[in-house]
Amino acid sequence: MDDLRCSPNSTAHAPTGPDHVFPDADVTTIVDTLLRIRQTAAPPREVA
Repeated sequence: MDDLRCSPNSTAHAPTGPDHVFPDADVTTIVDTLLRIRQTAAPPREVA
């Protein structure tokens, strides 16, 4: 079975941004999700 995670479609870089890869509604959902993750992530621990 081919590993689809390494196919060009899943590894290609979009120099123009995600809005040229995904529909606007999907980009909004992705950005909102990433912002929510950032806001709720635990702060980094200090190393002693």
